[in-house]
Amino acid sequence: QFRWKAPKNYQGNVKFYAVVMAANANSQNSGDQVYAKTFRFKYAQDSVPITSIGANRTTLCAEEAVYFSATASANPTAYDWKINGGNMDSSNQQNPGNIFFPDAGVFYVSARAKNKNGFGPYDSIKITVLAKPKVKWLSNENQNLCAGDSINLLAQYTPGAKYQWSDGQSGNSIWVKDSGSYFFTVSKSGCKNVSSTRFVQKFENPE
Repeated sequence: QFRWKAPKNYQGNVKFYAVVMAANANSQNSGDQVYAKTFRFKYAQDSVPITSIGANRTTLCAEEAVYFSATASANPTAYDWKINGGNMDSSNQQNPGNIFFPDAGVFYVSARAKNKNGFGPYDSIKITVLAKPKVKWLSNENQNLCAGDSINLLAQYTPGAKYQWSDGQSGNSIWVKDSGSYFFTVSKSGCKNVSSTRFVQKFENPE
């Protein structure tokens, strides 16, 4: 069994040790030979590039944009990105941006660089994507009311979530008495989601 160890970061001087035992098959210890050899390889400055990647944030909400960046040694000429779970699964830009992840979960993004000697190793980064809170109306789509009356607008409740309405009210249930368009924003664990818009029309009472 042989075990090989390369220099850190794929750079530096490399030394290999090889040992071979040669037996003469005479069923005795005499005559057997052990051969040992050391091989040294000097690191060349024109090696393959070593890539380091980053992101403007590594924890984000679903469908929010994230921007990646990469740097590499040894005069890189091209980049190769693998974007697991993103709206695009690959890129050849050095700094791909406006990437978003539709689904919640933990995803790994990797990139490597290439120069005249070929591709270097991948560097990876972990991206944690949080789910956006659900939004659901429980009120009728559009409603009418008479002057002096009020209508209840109701959103489905999610434990731990906060609700903010377009007219400034809060909570998953509000009462309105004026004409207008109404929507709500749900916030939870740093993520937000915005509902569709419902319309309320107020009619004056007949004289």
